Amino acid sequence: MATWLFAAPSTGHGILLAPGTEYWLLSGAPQNPNEAVNLLRSVEDARNAGILDVIFFSDACRSAVPGAPLNGVVGGSIFPNRTLAPQSGEVDVFFATRSGNPAREVPEAEATQHYRGLFTDCLLKALRARRLLSQKVAGWHPTSVGHYLAPAQTLSGRTGASGRGGR
Repeated sequence: MATWLFAAPSTGHGILLAPGTEYWLLSGAPQNPNEAVNLLRSVEDARNAGILDVIFFSDACRSAVPGAPLNGVVGGSIFPNRTLAPQSGEVDVFFATRSGNPAREVPEAEATQHYRGLFTDCLLKALRARRLLSQKVAGWHPTSVGHYLAPAQTLSGRTGASGRGGR
């Protein structure tokens, strides 16, 4: 059984069709309704993928869909459809924004040179801090950088790096 998997789309577009029905749009969407990732289905399938820990980072909008053609997006899971695994994996999901809202971006002048959302910017700072601290402090644990990820929301509604999406 694999130990962990990091799953994250690049900063991009996400939509909310209804509560619990969110999609990450791939490059062919919405013209191709299958060019999307069904986030909730992917989270559920990740629990049975034979991986102990899966982490999703989503620096994408979670905005409600105004109508066609976005309301025709169906998408799919990024994990295989399997029978129940002997041991269910832990899944964490960190969002750049709350359900129904757009993700924030860095100022336009900066974004045109190095496009990224604010969540990605904070996440990269936290990961750099983790690398530096882990080299200096024995026994350091990644939850020490939770304050960098405070804007993030997990599926369970808790904030920060230590929230669990549940089993």
